[in-house]
Amino acid sequence: MFPKLSRHEIDSNLHQGTMIRLKGRLSSSPNAFQRLLKGDFTQRFGRFLWFRQMYSTIQNLRQRLDGSLQKSAIDLAIPSMFGNLSTDSFVREVEDRSIAFGLHLPESIVNECLQYATQTICTEPGYDRTFLISDLDERGYLPDGHQPIRALVSDVEKCSSISNLSRDSVLLKIARNYLRYLPTQITCHLTWSLAWNRSDDRLQKLYPPTNFHYDIAGYNFVTAYFYITPVLDDRSGPHVTILGSHKRKPMEILLKSGRQTDEAIYRYYDRSSELYVYGDAGFGFFEDPSCIHKVKAPTRCHRLLLQFRFS
Repeated sequence: MFPKLSRHEIDSNLHQGTMIRLKGRLSSSPNAFQRLLKGDFTQRFGRFLWFRQMYSTIQNLRQRLDGSLQKSAIDLAIPSMFGNLSTDSFVREVEDRSIAFGLHLPESIVNECLQYATQTICTEPGYDRTFLISDLDERGYLPDGHQPIRALVSDVEKCSSISNLSRDSVLLKIARNYLRYLPTQITCHLTWSLAWNRSDDRLQKLYPPTNFHYDIAGYNFVTAYFYITPVLDDRSGPHVTILGSHKRKPMEILLKSGRQTDEAIYRYYDRSSELYVYGDAGFGFFEDPSCIHKVKAPTRCHRLLLQFRFS
């Protein structure tokens, strides 16, 4: 059995946790300059490539001058389950295209993550009750009549496989070489994107990640993703990315909200740069999430995604 908090304990902390997740979010003001003036320092400037590169240079110098930082990070790492993977080619791919492929989890790890996500309490932003995936009926509704769109699995660090993966030496090496400093913060997320059969317009209002967007999640960051359920077609929730957009954004998109309409994106980027990412259970990839990307909402089955953000 996995250790987990009771529903009462989760419910009592839900509001506080939501406030932490929302803290510093960009203002929704229609005025671009007001958006830049509001929110924390990270979100005002983390969107700019030059700023992320400057931060990497400063962190690299700081860590070189303080050897204890590097030693503590190395001590935390554990042997990799990915063998002799060429991390250099991974880094080059992310640098050039914003995304790189070649990771795959063993079946035993996939099964443990899936079991944990099935047995553990979930939350949905904006909904004040917790639930289990098994609480959903065949139409995707909870007993109180609510139809959630996504489910955030609680306390993911209590899953031993996820905890070990967050310290995997190959993942840490890829992140370090891409960021050009040892990441000092690693966050883990295990998220269900739930099958939805309503209009795209309504879905995009209720589930922001289904809109094209770029992340502003720190001074600099890179993310590893793993499909825990198979994503083999458009109906099972593929990740969609605009290749190279981590380095190439027009000023209008940089100054506006990170969330963009399909029409706005296709005005600036050729459709040939749009990539749908498919893979079986365990399929993984690295991405610089400052690129423009989205999830195509699943309609056939629920999608479970494991995510590690290094910053």
